Order: sequence, then structure tokens, then C-alpha cells
Amino acid sequence: MVTNSRNYRMNLDCNQKKLLKFWMKENKILYNLVIKELNTHQSFSHLGNAKGTKEQQLQTLWGQVYGWRKSVPVKIQHRTIYRAYQAWIETKPERDTKLKIAKYFDGRYFTIETDPLGWNKGKLYPKFWGKLPLITLRYNHKTVSLIGHNCLNISVKYGRFYLSQPNKEIVAQNKTERVIALDPGIRNFATMFDGENAFQITNAEDLTRLAKLQAYHARLHKKATMIK
Repeated sequence: MVTNSRNYRMNLDCNQKKLLKFWMKENKILYNLVIKELNTHQSFSHLGNAKGTKEQQLQTLWGQVYGWRKSVPVKIQHRTIYRAYQAWIETKPERDTKLKIAKYFDGRYFTIETDPLGWNKGKLYPKFWGKLPLITLRYNHKTVSLIGHNCLNISVKYGRFYLSQPNKEIVAQNKTERVIALDPGIRNFATMFDGENAFQITNAEDLTRLAKLQAYHARLHKKATMIK
């Protein structure tokens, strides 16, 4: 099973872009606050105790202590907090202090992640999207619609908004114990042998160009030697 992401171009008006940029800005602030908290205390145990997985514990304790931003969907804030925690966990401790000091996000646009139910008939979280127009998506210059209910990543690249949807695909694996031997050469770029058959890779045009370059290099080397 392999997970691939398909990127869709989002066609948005000014108000839609303004709302998404606001969400990105608020989640960037939240991400850096969580990183600061973890860098300072090296855990989140000082916030209290809670039940569930690490993700659920952090979300519960953060909401109880600091609260949630009412102008941003809570589900997006949940994902942002857990992403910050994962970034801190994956940070290697410093040699001298043995402390984990994760980097803050200082980019202009922060990628936001939604939960599987965040997308509903062309709207992101209808309660917050309100009366804004429906979102239209384009893929390979064609208008398309989302398939399935997966988590979505929304990012900005070169001023354009993109929506990324991970798709799981089953890739057949060919298991074999056969080995191919490679013999690089001069006239033939490479000769391959699999124990039964031999194959040669040759490109006459490339070999001709290589010969001309070698001759040119030899003339330059000769001139340089004569000057000395």
C-alpha cells in the first residue's frame, strides 16, 4: 500500500483567499506557541493529566489551559498542535544540554490540515465558510471534484492555493531473486547480463558528441602546454 498525494488548484475569489490566509496565520501562531511550550518544558506533562493517546492528551490539555481560537475550526487547530508535537519529538537532542529544541515556523504561509469531514459539497467547514461561493478545483486544466473523505492539506505556492488529497494505492511488487550484472564500457555505454541473455545500451549520437568533446579538450590542453 502506497500513499500518493494529488494536488488540485483552488479557484478562489478575494474573500475566500482572505479567510484561508487568516486561518493559516492563526495556525502559524498556534504552531509556534506549542513549539515554544515544548522547548521550554521538554514535555506537556506540566499542563496536567488526561486520558487517551498522546495526540488526544495534548489536545485536551491545551484546550483546557489556553482555550481555542473561536474564529478558526477547532479540528484544524487539533492537527496543528499535533504537527508541532511531532516536529518536536523528531528533533534530535543537543549534544551539550541534551535538550530538544525544535525550530519555529518562519515561512509566510502555513500549511493547514483539515479532518476528513471538513470538506462538504464545495465548502470547508460550512459553519465558518458561511455564504462564500463554493470552491472549484482544477486538475490538469480540468474542473474536477474530490473523491472520498480524506484529510486535506491546503497550501500556497507562488501565490496560488492548492489542495492536496492523499490517495492510497495498491502497488504490485514483483518478487524475484534474479540479478543483472552491469559492465560499463567505452564503445557501448553498458552491457547487461542476467545469466541467460546479454543486452547492450548504445547511443551513437552521444558517443560522437563525446568523441568531439574529447578531441576539443585535447587541443586546448596542447595549446596550454605550448604557452607554458
